[in-house]
Amino acid sequence: MSTQRTCLAIRVQTDRFAPCVKYLFDLFGRVHNYDCLHVSPSDPAPDAEIVVSYSAAPPGEMPQTDHPHMMISRGAFFGESFGKDVSPPDDLTDLAKLAKNHGLSPLAIRTGAVARVEADIVASAFYLLSGYHDWVSRERDQFGRVLSTHVPLPPEIWDLPLVNHWFRQMDELLRALLTNQPETTAPERRGVPATQTICLTHDVDLIRKYRYGNVHKHVVRGLKAGSGKGGEEWKRARQVLSGKLKDPYDSFDQLYTVKERVSAPSTYFIMGAEPGGHNGDYKLDSREMKDLLVRARTAGDELALHGSWESGEEPGRLEAERKSLAEAARTDIRGARQHYLRYSTPETFRALSKQGVRYDSTGGFPDRGGFKFGWSGCFYPFDLDKMEPHSVLEIPLVCMDVTLAVYEKIPAELALERLTNLLDAACDDVPGGAFVFLWHNTMGDKVTYPGYWDTFEYFFSVASGAARFVTLSQLCDEFDGRAHQGEGCRNDEAATP
Repeated sequence: MSTQRTCLAIRVQTDRFAPCVKYLFDLFGRVHNYDCLHVSPSDPAPDAEIVVSYSAAPPGEMPQTDHPHMMISRGAFFGESFGKDVSPPDDLTDLAKLAKNHGLSPLAIRTGAVARVEADIVASAFYLLSGYHDWVSRERDQFGRVLSTHVPLPPEIWDLPLVNHWFRQMDELLRALLTNQPETTAPERRGVPATQTICLTHDVDLIRKYRYGNVHKHVVRGLKAGSGKGGEEWKRARQVLSGKLKDPYDSFDQLYTVKERVSAPSTYFIMGAEPGGHNGDYKLDSREMKDLLVRARTAGDELALHGSWESGEEPGRLEAERKSLAEAARTDIRGARQHYLRYSTPETFRALSKQGVRYDSTGGFPDRGGFKFGWSGCFYPFDLDKMEPHSVLEIPLVCMDVTLAVYEKIPAELALERLTNLLDAACDDVPGGAFVFLWHNTMGDKVTYPGYWDTFEYFFSVASGAARFVTLSQLCDEFDGRAHQGEGCRNDEAATP
């Protein structure tokens, strides 16, 4: 990725889907250092160094132009069935198989500085990045969430940030057309940093496992599990409540030991709602929470809002919850993540935008680690009702501990390989990529989650040798810093569709 910005003219049909295409190329330009000039298909000589046409031209037709030119074939996704059919674009699965390739040569017909890509990479990228399926389909699990199994795509689709890779391939082909050379394949030539980026996050849901009113619940669960676990739960509960044993959820000392060892700042998501129901078990003015808030601020950690269960369906609650947390924490609250990963599209993003929240980090599947939006790092989500980007950033969650232990049911001794693969996928060859991980303090219950705490501790200790740790707000700063590098090219609004 060059440090000098290149002016890119985007020719697109002036129909109701033009904002979707503009949205996609604006993100592409921000990440790969292009200034995008959006023009009508009839513009004879756009003031740009290279042209991209997105149209439903007959197969094999090559663009006629004096400029270096890439044509992308437009399929049927942006058509009459848009908003009615949950099916992905026809080319998406084939494009996914080629995402790790360098360049788009398997799908491109090229003559010198002119190329035609015979696959709708624009629609495929938009389908994932916009969360189109969540918007169209009403299918949810018992907690009101979209699972990976609800999306009509094979599970391996989520193992790579596909849109990042498709953008990389587009950039490689465009740079090659500009220089009339083969696509660049060396990562160092593309400007991709060798250092991986990790964002360590913690949702604080429960701070105590055993309380006088809930011992029976844990004993019953233990009895159902068999092997004498009911008796073990009763014994541990008595020891904790008598002060002889530390509650397993009170693992913050252990967590800070790990963080200090690897020099890792964190982002804590704290609830601003009253305890009870599906929500937390703490009040913000309790001694435990006051201590945690002070400790986090002192350590340079970030505090963000963990939106309540109810706010997943009633986003209007977020304003009061954010205000309560800001008052208790004595700091501005600029980030959010929804409890249970429950959110409404586009209502939750709109509510957060209205409050001036800078970013959300809810966007991940609870049942599978990976890349729900096909993206790693920051991006602005798209409002499919208004056909415009939201003003709040999304930083997708790549993986959480409960996903590995409960949903994917990976034994702790095998989780290390899964974590390493996701870290590599999130960061390698991906400009701005980040591995966002959710580590709950409840993992301190080593009886319920045997081996996981030790696995996470080992993983992040090893990763710290080649990775850097940043808060989610720091990642936003870096993303926003890409917006205005260089002078750019003139964007003639009169020519914009």
